[in-house]
Parts: sequence; C-alpha cells; structure tokens
Amino acid sequence: MLVERNVDLLKSQFDIDREPFSDSGVIGLFYPGAGRQELLDQLLHLVRYGPPMLLLHGKAGVGKTLLSKQLVRQLDLSIFTAIVVEASVLMDERTLMASISEGFSLKIELLVDSFVAALARYAAEAESYSQTSLVVIDNVQNLSAAAIDVLVQAVQSAQDKGLRFLLLVDDDDRQQGSVIAPLLLLIEPLGQEFEMANLREVEVEQYIAYRMRTAGLDAVRFSPQQIKGIVRDSLGNIARINQVARETLVRQVPVEPKKDVNQKFSFWHGSAIVIISLVIAALSYRSDVILPPEDDALEAMVGEKPVSGPPKHVDFVETRVSSPDIGLNKPSIYDQSLVDAEVDVDLNYVDPEVVWVKEERGEVESAVHDKVEDEFVFDDKLKSAEKQANTTVKVSTQQKVQKIEKSPAVSASKIYTAREQWLLSLDSKRFTMQMLGARDERAVQSFISKYPSLERVAYYKTLYKGKDWYVVVHGEFLTRNEARAAVAILPKALINSKPWIRPLAQIQKDIRKLHL
Repeated sequence: MLVERNVDLLKSQFDIDREPFSDSGVIGLFYPGAGRQELLDQLLHLVRYGPPMLLLHGKAGVGKTLLSKQLVRQLDLSIFTAIVVEASVLMDERTLMASISEGFSLKIELLVDSFVAALARYAAEAESYSQTSLVVIDNVQNLSAAAIDVLVQAVQSAQDKGLRFLLLVDDDDRQQGSVIAPLLLLIEPLGQEFEMANLREVEVEQYIAYRMRTAGLDAVRFSPQQIKGIVRDSLGNIARINQVARETLVRQVPVEPKKDVNQKFSFWHGSAIVIISLVIAALSYRSDVILPPEDDALEAMVGEKPVSGPPKHVDFVETRVSSPDIGLNKPSIYDQSLVDAEVDVDLNYVDPEVVWVKEERGEVESAVHDKVEDEFVFDDKLKSAEKQANTTVKVSTQQKVQKIEKSPAVSASKIYTAREQWLLSLDSKRFTMQMLGARDERAVQSFISKYPSLERVAYYKTLYKGKDWYVVVHGEFLTRNEARAAVAILPKALINSKPWIRPLAQIQKDIRKLHL
C-alpha cells in the first residue's frame, strides 16, 4: 500500500501520466540499445527473404515479446499478413490449427493433413502475389507434443513459399530433451536462430535513463550505488530491472504527514458543519418566520437569503456548490482534439485481399492516366497541325492514329544491368548465397570491394518498404548442402554475418518484378 501511495505522489509531484517502469497502457515503447535495434532490423529482413523458421530464444523476461510486437508494428502491410499466437500451457494441436486457420481465414476441417495442405496452398498463393505471411508464436515451449509435430510439418511445407514462422522460446526449455526438440532439429536445414541476452551494467544504466526520459523524468538520475543495486538484484533482466527500479524510485518519494492535513480539514469542516447546523435548527424551530435580510453572517455562508418553510439540509449544500459566483466561465473539459489524438488504430492485421484490390485499382488508374496524357498530347498537335496546314479534321485523325502506334519494344540489354542479366542467366533450380542487404548502393559496392578474393559476386536492386534495397549474392550451387559447405570456407567476418541460402528462382523473380 505504501508503494502504491508513493507512486501516486510521484505522478502528481512530477505531473506525469504514467510510471516510468510500467508497460501498462503503453504502445510502441521499444528500447533500441544493447543490440536490440540491430536484431530487429535483421529479423525484418529475414521474415521477407530468409528461411521458413526463425527461432528467438533468451531468458524469461529478457524482452522477446516486446521485440516481436515491435517487429509486427513495423511490417509493410502492403506485403505482409501477420498473426500472433500466444501459446497457453499444454496447448493442443486442434487449438493451434484453429488459431492459425482463423488468422488466415482458412475454411478447413481441423485435421492435420488437411491443415498442412491448406497452409501450403495459401503460402504458394501468397508467393505468387509477392506477399509474405508471418506466424509469430510466443512461448512455444508451452505447446503439447502433438502441437509441436503439427508445427514441424507446417514449417516443412512452407519451404520456398511465402510463409515464415517466428518462434519465441525461453532458454530454460531449450534443451535437446525438451518438447521442442523436433523444432531444434529443423534449424540446420530450414531455419536460423537468434539469442537475446541480459543487459550488462552499463546497458542497465542506459536502459533506466531511457525509461525515465520517455516518461518525462529525464532530469531525475539514479545514483551509482542505486544502479549497482539494481544490477545486482535484477541480473540485467529487463522484467526484473523494471520491478527493482520502480521500487527504488518510489522509496525516495517523501510521504506528506497526514496529521496536519487532518487537523486543518477537521477545523474548517467542523466549523462549517456547526454553523449550518445552527441555521437549520433555527429555521426548523421557527418555520413560519423569515430570517431578517441584514444577517450578513448568514448571507456569507449560504450565498442567498433564506426562504420560508422548513428547509432541508440538502438545499443549503446545493446552494453553496451552485453559487452564481463560481465556475460560470470555466472552460469545458471536453476537447475533441485530445480524444482524436488518443485513438489508436491497429493496422497490424490487414486482409491481403484488400491489398491486392488496391494494387489492381492502382494499375487501372495508371492506365487511364497514361491514356489521358496521350489524348492531351494529341490535342496539342492537332491544334498545331490545323494552324500550320489548315487541314481538315480527317487529316488530324490520321495523325492521331500515327501517334498512338506502339513504339518498338526496348531490348533486354536496356532494361537489365549486366549484373542482373548474369543473375537471370543462371539456372533457376540452383541456389545462391545472400551476403548483405542495404539501402545505400555505395555501401554495397564498398562491401564487395573488401573481399576481392570472392568470385561470382553480384548485387541487384529490389524494393523493401517501397524504397530501393540492394542485395549482394555470391556463387551458384547445385544444392542447399553444397551452398552450406561453401559458407564454411568464407572469410571469418562473412561467416559471422550468417549468410543464408536462397533459391535463384526467388532472386530472378525479384529482379523481373522491379522491371515490370
């Protein structure tokens, strides 16, 4: 109770609307330090271009769930359809299949074979529209063994299709003997794993400063001794840091003594009650007598002259509250702009069919716009022709027919760069190794120049979130296993960057799509 009272005092003392270390009612708060922003950027790229399964593990309370929520918020809704499943303890396979089917609007019977086949068809259709579907499952360790088996089959069916799984699991349940062991066996052929670690001491201090700043308390600082105590008690775990830092902060808020407040309140409140009681008693005793208007003391307390009849206590109280001298010009507390500002529209889940309709409509509008431009150019030339040659409308019509004749097709060498032509010439059934993705073309060129020993390296341009995105690829391999073997002989810095294997068919599709 003392802690809660101090929290209220803290909020009123500093005029803040929330606690610095509480996530209740807060949307979009994400700490980008301690490598978390870099991990988020990497996952955003991999859910589009990476393997079908991504496994994120770490201690309970380290921030995996917050990271996944931030990832879903930043997805490009013109490309992605995402659903989030929070696995309850011993969630069975039917509940899991129902959650995923409902998220993707799959009308199927909840049988394993039917579910896996329908999910594979859905993923293939999404890929044909250059769409990606993402399934985020939090607390995977809570799934039953049967549900894990269904998930394994779903991941295997999504290979080379527009479907990705992001699985969050606690470290304590990530050993080979656990229920998720079948999923761990898929990491090598079909997945990639990432770890979120607890914060170090300097990172704890930076995290606390970030939480205080975002709550409007950037001028308040914890002492070095308090920081060390928080690190010691929390072990760098985000959830524990929030708890310990909150307790440390509210203990420093002074509690105002209640004795003086009660005395002042009792004196004035008691005086008012005594005076009003005397007035009521007098009026009750002589109900047929009107009090004289020169009673200044009574008018000062009541605010108007008393009337005849047996008044009620409620009448006097209401007269004081609704006095004409109080609050007549007080502005309204309702502000529509503030109400509108607080409306939080969740755009994370958009039906992909809506997105496709918008794209088709855009193509139609573009075609109509081009036709209108052609008509406009023709009208200008028509006027010019009439002015110079004084010809008839028939002659102008012939000129119009000549104007709208299609120009000869541009050769492929003028559409594709030499690098893109080389990539398109490769066997689409083979595989390559994606090394890097970046927004700056100069950064890509600099990256390639650092490794002159690499042969068969090229980069191509695609689009990511509507902006240019440059992707570096290396090599041509018959199978995935051959490509994985080639990773082992790369320079150490490239091995640490964890290149991933991609079918050349996907890369060629991205190149052609950009030039449509």
